Amino acid sequence: MEGMKMKLLNIPLKKNKEAEVKTPLRLHIPRHILEEQQAKSTTKPEEGLSLNESLISLDFDTGDDSDAGSTSTTTSNLTAVSKKKRKSVQEDLYSHPVKTVHRRRIDPKVSMGTILTEIVNEMKTLQGAENFIKAVNPKIVPDYHTIIKKEIHLTMIRDRINANGYELRKEFLEDVRLMYDNARLYNGEHSIITDAAKRMFELATKRVAEHDDELMKLEKAINPLLDENDLVGFSFILNKIVQDCRNIPKSYAFHQPVDGKKVPRYYEVIKQPIDLLTIENNIKNHKYKKMETFREEFQLLYDNCMLFNGSGLYSNKAKEILNMADAKLKNHYAELSELEANMNGGIVSYVPAAEEPSTEGEGFQPPQPGPSTARSLSGQVLLLPDR
Repeated sequence: MEGMKMKLLNIPLKKNKEAEVKTPLRLHIPRHILEEQQAKSTTKPEEGLSLNESLISLDFDTGDDSDAGSTSTTTSNLTAVSKKKRKSVQEDLYSHPVKTVHRRRIDPKVSMGTILTEIVNEMKTLQGAENFIKAVNPKIVPDYHTIIKKEIHLTMIRDRINANGYELRKEFLEDVRLMYDNARLYNGEHSIITDAAKRMFELATKRVAEHDDELMKLEKAINPLLDENDLVGFSFILNKIVQDCRNIPKSYAFHQPVDGKKVPRYYEVIKQPIDLLTIENNIKNHKYKKMETFREEFQLLYDNCMLFNGSGLYSNKAKEILNMADAKLKNHYAELSELEANMNGGIVSYVPAAEEPSTEGEGFQPPQPGPSTARSLSGQVLLLPDR
């Protein structure tokens, strides 16, 4: 204000910065403990616990953001030791899932449902459509269900659309046509109710024809077996088989290629690596035109695992994947053989293996004891003594 003087006192708003610094948290680990931990990190992966379980990771949080800078120096050395140990061992993929990124895309069933819903909503606006909104009341029309054996109305059609129940244009039109046929059967050809049902059927047919190209593409996206290209349908079934193999519990070690940095010897031993992601990419590129070629990939996956790991958890899981592929090929054999024959001039390369005979009963000879071999993690073949 004019004529007045104000004097600002120099009052410190913060305490001395040096007094604000807290004593950093220090952790002293005896040298012999670190040496023991270093020795444990070189333990072979098939000796029981997961390799990741043998590592110790220590993190500290003082709860004060202002102390983060003062404690970072203390904890960085410990973190560096932990990271160094993690990088020096193979990652145990057997018990840890691999996170995959899937692009988000619109479900073709939802897209088809959107088009059909628009058609049904327009049908409801026609004169006389109110008679077909819901089921006929048997108290008002007691003999209706005696004459009409398969009732249909617009609410039922809408509910089926919402449940993604229509995969083909003709399925939708068949339900609308049934509604028209029921009206003719019960009310006669020249009833005003029948005329309303006829107008709804004609409108539905017209709107479907207008969206014919789009609906046809959606049908093929929902079921690639409808595609004129046999390879598209063939690849569609093969991809389903791979997804079934991916869903096998604890099969994560086979979902993607082995990391050469974490397992440096792997590609020295394995000259033809294969994994489920590689097989899946080959399917997308339409590499497989024969069931035999597809099946050989799973046999190679198992053979590679036996060669590098020998008998054990990994090889047992690889065998489970191979068995799953064989079972699914057998289940889809009728479709696959027809598609393969169309692509290869009537020739089918693969025939599912017959059921293995039971080992129980007459003719079974128990295996004779003798020496056997196994491959160690170092890649050497070991001769196991007789038991």
